[in-house]
Amino acid sequence: GGQNVNTQVAYRAAEDLYVQAASIRSAIVECTVQYPQGGDGPDNNNSDIDGDGDTDDTDNPNNPYPIEPNKAFNPHGGAATNNQVRNVSCTAAPLNEANIFQGSNNRGRFLPPPPSGFGEWTYHNDTNGVRIQVIGTGGGSVTDAISRLRSKFASCQAEVNFATCGATCVTIWIMRKTTVPCL
Repeated sequence: GGQNVNTQVAYRAAEDLYVQAASIRSAIVECTVQYPQGGDGPDNNNSDIDGDGDTDDTDNPNNPYPIEPNKAFNPHGGAATNNQVRNVSCTAAPLNEANIFQGSNNRGRFLPPPPSGFGEWTYHNDTNGVRIQVIGTGGGSVTDAISRLRSKFASCQAEVNFATCGATCVTIWIMRKTTVPCL
């Protein structure tokens, strides 16, 4: 009885996380397609977002993907206090369409809360590529859910414990800078 309940909980959590990851990936890719000048800022003409005198990988290491929401030079309302996916904005979009998942300038998407036993999704855009991560915070069924979620992706699309984020941390890649082919 108890084992079946844990299996069902893990299965449901993995399915919920998979749907959320697909929705997040889709929204971010849509932003890059709709605003291909992504890292160049809202004025769309190669802005120096961080104010260091040039437009470079410091401004956005993976243009046209959105910059991280906690960057002090984020052009949409300043830096968020964290990199939660809820705070990601489409960098080059007009202010009234910038927010992807929340706020008055929402692009019409809704990001449901993560399943029980998991924290919020986080967004990362750095020299490794663009990725989202979720960390399990609960007990028994979390490990099973992570394993089930990981198995839904090719080996180069998702991994557990990327950059030592923890045994209950799953990384889903949106764009990965690597020479390893995706199998």
